[in-house]
Amino acid sequence: MGVVFTELPWGLILILLPLAAGQWCYQQGYETCSEQTWSVAANLSPADANPLLALGSLYFERGELATAEQYFKAARNVTPDSPEALNNLGLVY
Repeated sequence: MGVVFTELPWGLILILLPLAAGQWCYQQGYETCSEQTWSVAANLSPADANPLLALGSLYFERGELATAEQYFKAARNVTPDSPEALNNLGLVY
């Protein structure tokens, strides 16, 4: 039996597409593309820490520590017990 498209969680799909596209861009070395698509993902799902962590990591790798810190703090605010957010904040400090 095939997938019935009316049963798909379209909101989830719309959130995951930019997140996955950002990961692909990053792996291909297209930092601007990954930055833009992860920003879209963060705006589509403000309760999801993953795009915020991805953006923070991107800025951390660029040496933009103040911006990385902002994104890691935003991720921590979304999920206060996130070990990734807390660990990454520790790296910034």
